[in-house]
Amino acid sequence: MKSIISCIIYVCICLFMQPASAQTINWANSGRAHIVNAHIGADYGVVYGVGYAYKTGTSFPLVAKLGFSVPSGNQPLDDFATQYGIEMQVLQWRGLRATAEVQGIYRRFQNDLVTAKNFGAKMSISLGLYKSRWFAAAEAGFDKAIVTHFQHSASYEQEFPLVKNGWYHPPTGGNFSYGLRTGLSFNRNVLALRLGSIVAEDFKSRPMLPFYVQLGYNYQIPIRAKH
Repeated sequence: MKSIISCIIYVCICLFMQPASAQTINWANSGRAHIVNAHIGADYGVVYGVGYAYKTGTSFPLVAKLGFSVPSGNQPLDDFATQYGIEMQVLQWRGLRATAEVQGIYRRFQNDLVTAKNFGAKMSISLGLYKSRWFAAAEAGFDKAIVTHFQHSASYEQEFPLVKNGWYHPPTGGNFSYGLRTGLSFNRNVLALRLGSIVAEDFKSRPMLPFYVQLGYNYQIPIRAKH
């Protein structure tokens, strides 16, 4: 029975460890702004998401982000993820810019055997060329599930009465992701594409879908300075 429980926990954690969807910013667009976002991507299946961000207008701007994503399916609220964090421009030399981002992540996963709720975190960096009309950058990140709560179904508990519900530390490590982000900007709009590869923390194993792809749209609402 322990091996079956371990397998269920492993599968749930693997699902949790997929990269969180995120807004992709063109850092060449200066000034304070509200940014609304919608995106679709491949992330252990087709995933839809929406988000909001607030961008400051300082010399080294930062963006506070909030996002919500669900997989496609008949009952989308059975599985979902929320992301909240800050991304900051840490380096600029002409059109070359580097950013760093920290996210907190809450994920929920449910099937016929278990409902799992997970708290995790992701750290990422990017480096690339940003112009007013376009941008292209390399990105890398590390996503880790920190703690997970399991609530097993009644049918599962009847089959395995010794199973325990509650909080578990994840039996697996994290996932590294690396890839590219690029996009086009026009007026207040940004069309962005992110794609890359995923590898486990041990650099040996990969998830069932070892890559990620995300197509996103941002609409930027400038904030006028008060006089």
